[in-house]
Amino acid sequence: MKIIYAKKSSGIDEQGSFQNPSYYDKPSPSAKAVVIYGDYPQIKADYEKLGIEVEVRDLPEAKPLTIDLKVGISPELQVIIDEAKAECEKVTAENTILAEQLATAQGELIAFKNDIPAMQARIDELQPADKKPTAAEVKAAKAEQAKE
Repeated sequence: MKIIYAKKSSGIDEQGSFQNPSYYDKPSPSAKAVVIYGDYPQIKADYEKLGIEVEVRDLPEAKPLTIDLKVGISPELQVIIDEAKAECEKVTAENTILAEQLATAQGELIAFKNDIPAMQARIDELQPADKKPTAAEVKAAKAEQAKE
């Protein structure tokens, strides 16, 4: 039996019993020939003591893999990208406006800090206008007055 010691069997084109040299503990006396891929002097010495032919080989070099990809953007994807860019620009513009409004509000707060009447006037200005009562509210109020 031919024993082949190698970390990986890929790329090795020969027949035999593949063994991982990391798990080697003693030689197999049933071996007729031994091939070792890599530098494992203890394995070689053990088999030579038994008089078994040992051949040490360099690991086969991996062949480089080249892939040529031609990737393009589909029209559907381009539409989505364009929409996303437009949305980003819109949000950026809104953020700029909000930052300006915040700066203005902070300036007003500082200006009104010690001017309570001016601050109250601004608060009143920002309050929503009184809403007109709904027809149901008017009807309920009239019914309440009629009971009294």
